[in-house]
This record gives sequence, C-alpha cells and structure tokens, in this order.
Amino acid sequence: MIYKKISKAPAPVKEVNYELVFSVRVLSERRRFGEGGLRFAKVEDLQRVIYFTKFYHPLTVRFFKELLFSDNDELRLLANSYLKNAEKYLQELIYELERVLGEQDLRKDVKFFVCRALAFLNWDVYYLGFMEEQIAKKYLDNAKEYVIKALEIKEDPSLYMLMGRIELSSGDYQRAHGYFKRALDLGMEPVKVLPYLLEALYKLRNFKELKQVSEKYRGTYSVNPKRMALISAWV
Repeated sequence: MIYKKISKAPAPVKEVNYELVFSVRVLSERRRFGEGGLRFAKVEDLQRVIYFTKFYHPLTVRFFKELLFSDNDELRLLANSYLKNAEKYLQELIYELERVLGEQDLRKDVKFFVCRALAFLNWDVYYLGFMEEQIAKKYLDNAKEYVIKALEIKEDPSLYMLMGRIELSSGDYQRAHGYFKRALDLGMEPVKVLPYLLEALYKLRNFKELKQVSEKYRGTYSVNPKRMALISAWV
C-alpha cells in the first residue's frame, strides 16, 4: 500500500528539449513598488513555461517563485498552481507515512522503509526551497532524525549519502566527509557521491585528499560537464 503511493512520485524527465528551454526569453524589470519581477516577451511563451512544470528542482522552484511577480496573469496563476501542488503533494505523503509509522507492531523492514521514505521526503521539502529558511530548517532536522532511525534498523548507502548532504548543508564538513566515505564503502555509485565528497574536502581545505580522490576516480565523472567543471576548478 505504501509503495504504491510513494511510487506515484513523478519520475525525472529523461529527454530534455533544450531548444524549447532556450527559446524562453525572460526580461527583468523593476516594478512600481520596487520588488523584482519577470515579464515574458510573448504570450505564446506560456506554453514554453508549462514545459518546466515537469521538473522538481530548486532552480525550477525558484523560477516559479519569481514568476509570482509577473505582470502576466496566466504566468502568475501557473506559478502559484505549480508551487502549491508540488508542496501539497509532498506534505500529504509525509502526513500519511507519519500516520503509518505511528501504528503499533510494525515489522522492522516496514519501519525501515517508512523511515527511509520520510527522510528523503523531508529532505526534498528542504532542498527544493518551497519555504523560508527558518521553517525549512525544521524539515532538515526531521530528515536527519528519520535517517538515524532508519540506520538503527539497517545500514543503507543511500542514507549515508543523504546524511552527508544534510551535514554539508548544515556546514559540518568533517561529518559530511565521513558519511560520504561510508556511502562509498557500502557500494554507493561513485558518480553520485563524488561531487559532494569533493565539495566537503574543498571546504575542509584538504587538497591532498581531494587530489587523491579525483585521481582515483578519474573518468567516473567525465560524462557530467558540471562535475567536470567543478573538479577542474578545485584540482
């Protein structure tokens, strides 16, 4: 029952229509009361903006937050709908899973699955940036709490990876480094861990290990231009 509900989460879009993405022309302007706003050059750009509703990413959320100040009513309503529906979807999943977790006599495997799901869902609410920093911090703390509960039942590399990202966001780079290393030791794909592990090492000014890690996994990250650019800058 739980799996069916969680599995409804929208999958990432595999094929990105870059021609459509880059065709959107955004012009910034200062509005009467001084707040930042966005204005689209053509009304037909609305259908191009709709394309971005397929994605759940901090940049997309920020994009639609800015559109809330658009002078175009359709764009403003679309942005409001996107933000409300995305946040509501995550909140409903969290509420339902917390209700399940509160039930008695849960099997260990079910409790692990629920705690793991709650950890990632709370992280998503924080990471996507729906809320102000003070409120978002609560979800970051909740994510950490559920990671700890899940790891008490069973070790899981993806949970160590998540805990590393939580500590990285909190500014504890030493602990983040340890969690990323543990995720690798347990078999997490290096291509997923490396950008964050290297960032932690960079923040710690541990350039010796940073270079060793980048040399050890050379070629692992070359398929991702962003990762390659970051590593080139750091090393």
